[in-house]
Amino acid sequence: MTHSESIEALIQRYEPSNWMHDFLIHFSNEDFRTWLDKIGVPTFVGTSKRVFPKKGMKPIQVLNNILNFIRSCGIGIRTEMNWIGWNQEGHLIFNQGEAVSADIVVFALGGASWKVTGSDGSWKSLFLKEGIEVVDFASANCAFQVEWPPEFIEKHQGTALKNIALKFDNQVQSGELVITRFGLEGNAIYPLSNMIQSKLLKGEEAPLRIDLKPMFSNEKIYKLLSETKENNISKSLKRELNLPKVSIDLLKNFVSKEDFLMPLRLTNLIKNLPVQIGSAAPIDEAISTLGGVSRLQLNSYLEIKSKTDHYCLGEMIDWYAPTGGYLLQGCFSQGVYLARMLNS
Repeated sequence: MTHSESIEALIQRYEPSNWMHDFLIHFSNEDFRTWLDKIGVPTFVGTSKRVFPKKGMKPIQVLNNILNFIRSCGIGIRTEMNWIGWNQEGHLIFNQGEAVSADIVVFALGGASWKVTGSDGSWKSLFLKEGIEVVDFASANCAFQVEWPPEFIEKHQGTALKNIALKFDNQVQSGELVITRFGLEGNAIYPLSNMIQSKLLKGEEAPLRIDLKPMFSNEKIYKLLSETKENNISKSLKRELNLPKVSIDLLKNFVSKEDFLMPLRLTNLIKNLPVQIGSAAPIDEAISTLGGVSRLQLNSYLEIKSKTDHYCLGEMIDWYAPTGGYLLQGCFSQGVYLARMLNS
């Protein structure tokens, strides 16, 4: 549902963090957990510091509690209403031909990565017709393509690289990677997806480096490899560093034979194994999307500057959050901020 880290640390997870600051301060992760508890959704903090509904509580129960709370406030919910634009009078038009005149309109139409739930970004064309700038959608929190050697991927498809760290530009992200036929996915690469995509969308290379043993220093690894009693490097890596088979095979496939046999060079590659990233996974396979309504089109209250009393919320706006509860927290924080502003 959200993440339990301090509000100061949480704010820095977002991009741009200065734009999200006021929303998150106004309705923090602690505020969110308090509200969830009030509507019958008690939460707990997992080992990853992510916040979940109490054990045994299913997602549909959480949704129903939220819907019941909304209805208890006297708010009606109408389904099967497909919005198709505005008429000449500026009223909302729906697929049944019904025109709706509203004092306040709040759009919360989502990004473009969950077509099965209706979040397909099809609203983009309607906004563009009105002259509202929309940044093109791109995959976020997604897998990235790697050209694996055939023998390697046949052996290790679906295998997890555990307790590793990824390095991209000046950022380091610890976690786990899963090797797939497409490339790499998992909680170690998702938080870097915004930065990686920024490079790829500009047509630039996106060199990624993997630290296969982040808990060991270069000096310690070199000492262990140099003083090993094994006469076989692969056995030495397993015995001295406890590297799993997948990590050893990864080194064999991405390191020259000469470097593999020299302890100093091999040490540096264990700590900084270069892997060239290709394209991002398609939007349909992404957890979330970059892009959406340009922030420049909105004022500080999320109102569309060119349409009085029309507001936008959530993932349909161009901002980024990693997985781990940050997306939901950001959406709820924006919603509460706007609601309280409209009621003030």
